[in-house]
Amino acid sequence: IPSGQRGKNNKAIIAGALINVVMNLLLIPAFNTYGAVIASVSAELLISVAFLVFSREYISVKSIAKDGIKYMFIALIMALPVYYIGTVMPPTATTTVLQVAVGIAIYFGGLFLMHDDMLTSLIKLLLHRGPAESEEEIVDPDIAEEKQDEQ
Repeated sequence: IPSGQRGKNNKAIIAGALINVVMNLLLIPAFNTYGAVIASVSAELLISVAFLVFSREYISVKSIAKDGIKYMFIALIMALPVYYIGTVMPPTATTTVLQVAVGIAIYFGGLFLMHDDMLTSLIKLLLHRGPAESEEEIVDPDIAEEKQDEQ
């Protein structure tokens, strides 16, 4: 949106919403919840591809694809035990909480093992920052640096 393409982005979102509604009408009667999943994922994929096309001047699509493969691999590894837990345990809130906890642990563990830049930066920020003195410091890290320089 900061690149002045708000109109294009809005059109992509509207097109995705319309595709989602039409596909839901067509697929839900035949495939129930799977039809809704297919419709929603298809619409989100359309919107994401449109955003990539609109921003290709500003963001390297190759780097996004390269990172995307890494994230998809980790997600696949995470999905297997989460799915398995769902098949061997009864469908209860406890099962869902366990699936979420296992999924989070495996996904972030995978990111850590693959030395993900974003996760590494977040860990460094959290470890070296210390407690915030005010709400401003939480919003803007530069304010914290300026106050530290003043002292």
